[in-house]
Amino acid sequence: MKTLFDDKATNETNVLTKVNDFLKEISTLEVVKDSPIIIYQDGASKAYYIDCHILSIVASDLFDYDASLDPEEQEEIKANRDLQDFHKAFGKMKEDAKKGRQFNDIIVEYLPSGSKVEKPLKIYGGQHRAKSIEESTTQNVERYHGFRVYFELSVQQRNEIAQVSNTNINVPIDLFERMQETLLGPELRKWCVSIGLLSSNQDFAERKNSDGIITARMARTFIINFMAGKKIKGPISDKPYVSLIGNDVNKEYLGLTKEQRLTYLKDSKLKEAGDQFAVLHKTQMQKIKQDKDLSKTSEFKTKALTPCILSAWSFVAGLLQKDKGRLKKLYQLTEKSKDMNPLAAKEMSEYKHQSDPKNYRGLGTRTEKKERGKLVQLFLLYSGKQEPKIITRLIDAAVTNYLSFALDEERKKKAAKVR
Repeated sequence: MKTLFDDKATNETNVLTKVNDFLKEISTLEVVKDSPIIIYQDGASKAYYIDCHILSIVASDLFDYDASLDPEEQEEIKANRDLQDFHKAFGKMKEDAKKGRQFNDIIVEYLPSGSKVEKPLKIYGGQHRAKSIEESTTQNVERYHGFRVYFELSVQQRNEIAQVSNTNINVPIDLFERMQETLLGPELRKWCVSIGLLSSNQDFAERKNSDGIITARMARTFIINFMAGKKIKGPISDKPYVSLIGNDVNKEYLGLTKEQRLTYLKDSKLKEAGDQFAVLHKTQMQKIKQDKDLSKTSEFKTKALTPCILSAWSFVAGLLQKDKGRLKKLYQLTEKSKDMNPLAAKEMSEYKHQSDPKNYRGLGTRTEKKERGKLVQLFLLYSGKQEPKIITRLIDAAVTNYLSFALDEERKKKAAKVR
């Protein structure tokens, strides 16, 4: 059997050695048939790989579904999304595998060193197909399946391959941002652990969820909004503040240097705000769980992680750094709410201003700038008034404030254009 580099691949002795080691350790159809093995090099990532076929009974014992994008620095953080155990397509896949269906293009890295040396095939793409192959062996079904096996990957190459391998319409954007954050380093996750929004060995959620686990995007949003509010100079004037969210946040966050990100994450005032927000979120979760009627609406429980609420609250926490009295009041929302859920989820959901469209589902449900502006005014107004809780008249006053400020700003802009 010959092992050859493709014409487009740079010959690399170390890679050749690893490939030959793989072929000695793991039986492939190509070795059995004495077919030549071609080593390819991806033009974009420069990663080396081979295409081969492995018998199901051989491969199934070698799969590592908890492969890490950064096994040396962040080993506990896995690359794959969770298996969709109850998805109809997955059920059909498993049934097909038991009938002898052969699958192809399962993306793995051969990594016989480090943790789980007994599971050297680290899966980065096709984990549902791999699991289907594994289950087919319980029915004594033996078929060859196609694999793309990578060798000697860097953290960046591993991240890129995992993202490309998972690119389909069913993969949530939060999963890609989680992978992206892993490539940047563990600092943001560690910060979320330090404030209590993640447990010590927990990763960011791959999608919006009812368990109240924060996503990487929401953690980025919190930090960027807090810093945006903190940087505003001068008095807290009457104006329709609009905090950041979504793609704007990602663009700004990813535009930071590592030094800038670390400086942000070391900010003691940001840490204090994060601590207080974690208390707010956990209390909201707990209060809704304890209420038989409110717990029927799952969105009430995770109200604090609603994008517009998280962004507005963190922005106001940053803005109020210049007014310690009002900041203290904002941070006391959880304490002063007592038996009521601090974010008044039902009251917010039922509120509708006369200017809102018919399909409006209540305050805090949309992600548009206007919605975030209303919530900024709500938290600002609460911080400056004596009301201990968020109640309907406070919500109405805050929304009216926002609409008045927005209209006044529009009036000023138009007046400035007139000679």
